[in-house]
Amino acid sequence: MPKEASDNSSNSFSSKLTRRLVEQTDSLMGGGNLDNQQIDEQFAALGEDAITALNAGEGQLKDLAKLASLISQSGGKEVGLDGTFKLTASADQMFIAVSITPVLGRANPVTVKDIVNELRSRNIKQGVMIDAIKKAVDEAERGEEVSDRAIVRGLLPQATSDPWLAFFGRKAGGVIEEVGERGLLKGPDDPVFCEAGDTIVYAQGGNDGRDGYTATGEVL
Repeated sequence: MPKEASDNSSNSFSSKLTRRLVEQTDSLMGGGNLDNQQIDEQFAALGEDAITALNAGEGQLKDLAKLASLISQSGGKEVGLDGTFKLTASADQMFIAVSITPVLGRANPVTVKDIVNELRSRNIKQGVMIDAIKKAVDEAERGEEVSDRAIVRGLLPQATSDPWLAFFGRKAGGVIEEVGERGLLKGPDDPVFCEAGDTIVYAQGGNDGRDGYTATGEVL
């Protein structure tokens, strides 16, 4: 019967890394690489505990080191599992986030080039935040798991606007300020004045607007 997650925290595992180690365990055991019966028995027991811990959804890295040590003993060399990463687009497609699983032992870590090349393969060229990618990779190199870090940002479209005039004046001897066009019409209750040197009309040029794009490159 599976152990409850609260029974013994020392039997918990880091789910993402342990899943990879369990797969590696299955591969080694299936390939007949275990030549020591005692290691074989320990390996099988730890594999079962790892699967139980995965189901419980908890984790501790010290138990991963124990699993890695057994893999190392079974093969006669130091274990190494490459780092991995995953890109996920937000529900509104305006962001792409990266999650990175750190390298384990002597193997290949995820690099900035790996992530950038994957973005290029997906034809994602706009809104890429290189500094955010570098920071995520640096954290993974320190052994930290990176989860859902935004590395690509989309751009919302900007609507067009027509040119318009802004009017300025002084009310009851006050400071110059923008007033509505209606305040300049004949017969307002609060008359608008100006002094020498005042700018009383300013032409705003408007804009032509612009297209936007999602993080995945779709034009908005």
